Amino acid sequence: MTLQQEAYMLMSRQSEQTIKLLIELMKALDANAGNVDERVSGGKNDIIGAGRDIIKLPDDFFEHFDDSNDEIAEMFYGSDE
Repeated sequence: MTLQQEAYMLMSRQSEQTIKLLIELMKALDANAGNVDERVSGGKNDIIGAGRDIIKLPDDFFEHFDDSNDEIAEMFYGSDE
């Protein structure tokens, strides 16, 4: 069963008033979807929340994020040598 089929099955069991509420909810979600896409795909890796304007990351931070994985793993698990 696809998600659309499941949604249709569940909707067919609802009262008209509940369906109206669900439609209003879906419209609100659809209207906000563009705003979320703009923030996520804006090309920036902004810090949000408590760290905003406090934590300053280098411009190339995400390009080199995984560079220290081996060193960190060695600190936790020890060396294979």
